[in-house]
Amino acid sequence: MRRLAAALVFVSSAAFGLGAQTGGVDRSRPPRDLPPRDEPAPGLMCVAPDPEGRIRKAALAPALALSFRQDPAWVTPSGDRAVHLRRFVVAGDVERVRFDRWDGAANAYVEETWTRDRSDTIAGRVVSIFEPSWAADVIHQRLTTARVGLDEPSLFLGYYRGAADQPSVSHAISLRVASGAIGPTGIVRVDDTVQYASHVVNLVLPTFGDGRLNDALELAAVTRRFYEVFDDVYDIIAIVPEDAHVDDNGAFHQRVRNDVTGVGLAAFDQSASYGSQGRLRGVEFFYNTRFGANATSNHELAHTWGHNFDWARIAGVTRAGHQPVSHAPLMTGGESVVSGVLTAARRIGLRDNGEAVVERAPVPARHHPLDLYAMGLLEPAAMPDLTVFEDQGQFSSTTVATPDPGAAVTGGRKTVSINDVMAAHGARSGPVLTDLRRATIVVSRDGLVAADDLARWNFFAARHEDAGGSGVVNYDGLGSFDASTGRRVDLSTDIQPTGAGALPRTQDPEPGQFGALDCRGFEFTTPPPTRVRAGQRFTVAGRVVARDRSDFSQAMFRFWPSDDASDRTERAYTEVSRSGLFSVDVEIRQGREGQYTVEGFLFWPDAAPQHSRCRLSVVNVSP
Repeated sequence: MRRLAAALVFVSSAAFGLGAQTGGVDRSRPPRDLPPRDEPAPGLMCVAPDPEGRIRKAALAPALALSFRQDPAWVTPSGDRAVHLRRFVVAGDVERVRFDRWDGAANAYVEETWTRDRSDTIAGRVVSIFEPSWAADVIHQRLTTARVGLDEPSLFLGYYRGAADQPSVSHAISLRVASGAIGPTGIVRVDDTVQYASHVVNLVLPTFGDGRLNDALELAAVTRRFYEVFDDVYDIIAIVPEDAHVDDNGAFHQRVRNDVTGVGLAAFDQSASYGSQGRLRGVEFFYNTRFGANATSNHELAHTWGHNFDWARIAGVTRAGHQPVSHAPLMTGGESVVSGVLTAARRIGLRDNGEAVVERAPVPARHHPLDLYAMGLLEPAAMPDLTVFEDQGQFSSTTVATPDPGAAVTGGRKTVSINDVMAAHGARSGPVLTDLRRATIVVSRDGLVAADDLARWNFFAARHEDAGGSGVVNYDGLGSFDASTGRRVDLSTDIQPTGAGALPRTQDPEPGQFGALDCRGFEFTTPPPTRVRAGQRFTVAGRVVARDRSDFSQAMFRFWPSDDASDRTERAYTEVSRSGLFSVDVEIRQGREGQYTVEGFLFWPDAAPQHSRCRLSVVNVSP
């Protein structure tokens, strides 16, 4: 796909009565902005089950970090509270642990040592409890450099490194971040242990998560309690703990039932042990902040069917990448949401001369034809021949990669037809789910979660549904499950209580603007849009509320393309009045579609080049 950056036409803020107060903007010598700072990419993945749906277990390591409770439960850019990690649980008798906190301004890690607050015994095991915290300005500084927003409600804080006197480990710690664009929602309180909104349920289970000390998660206990109050009408149940769980992976999909053959899976049914009468197909668990990300949600849903083809039998290749037994290999035919070697933003194309190269995936990214075949959404006759590469680990032997477009794919290759796949596994047979229902459960330990917090979970559960078919995608071009299947599947996430009607939707799951206070230092009266059509004029207006200086004279809003093409970055300058007011009109011309962040800058007379004060995503520009 040809990627074009937005071309912006700016109307001077003098047209809004501000020029006389500031003397006007010197267009010949505009203040300089610095490019986005580099940010670490933790690269959280999923824990893939084996073909019969069992999660592989690992021995409990000493000083393993298990979970913590974020306080406040969601960081907001306008908040002024310190952030605490309450009850940070570490396995074993550990007096001190290390943490590397990322400092975006310094572009380096700051080494910290945490001292144990107390010890406890959980599930018959000794654990150490830590209570680290950071002042509000430390978190605010992180928000100036990190890309956060409605498509990325996660702020990377740093790496937990384990016991201070032991070899270092590396487990990413992130915080949940909430946009002010997420409004309230109606909530029904059933009792002290159950409440629900239109798209999410909150259950209180006081010991949930303790089972990790014995290498288990109490998923069945959650679903059985769920079915005591809610109808057995769901194919998938997504479980999100209020206490963030520490793990190298963001989520996993536990298969519960399978009745599709010919895709590398055996038929089995464990639904009764989860409290379902034969409807439930899978249970998903989201360890930390990743439920809010379309990419993770979409990936886990796709594990309902795939990817379980045996490529040693089909093509004689040795797999590589992230958990290759359950993820798609390096091959042509299109991008794959469940690839173990490439993110869904990349695919492999063949040029006329036969050269294989990495390409950007079209927007929105789509499920690979072979995955659509596994879902029953593509007939064998419609399957293209595939080229499978012998060197599966050429971009990374252990994880998913995002190579630069144009990178060569080297080594030997095998041509595979759908007949080769069926020769190994038989023809695909079983039901085709064009309507897929998922319920989301937030599990808390000490009581029902606050109404504002539940509203935020409800927003993301509804957003995954994409009921309006808005076509909005994330910064990397991945949209909803509906969009990635080409609208062949309709995902619904509404909650159905037994004997009662579902609650009406009261939130807009795709708000047209960011929140008024989402960019620290600014208070928008007209916030930047989250989606806009090319040729449509919009306004960014408001007041500067930053307090680090008193002589701000100019503001700038920069639209940075997702492919980091700095030469196509666009900037909108506006004067700032003595009372802090600003306003600028922007028009994105026809044919300039793409995904962008919007960043806010502030300048003063003779200011040195400045970094942005926020990076909000995503601004989707459609034709």
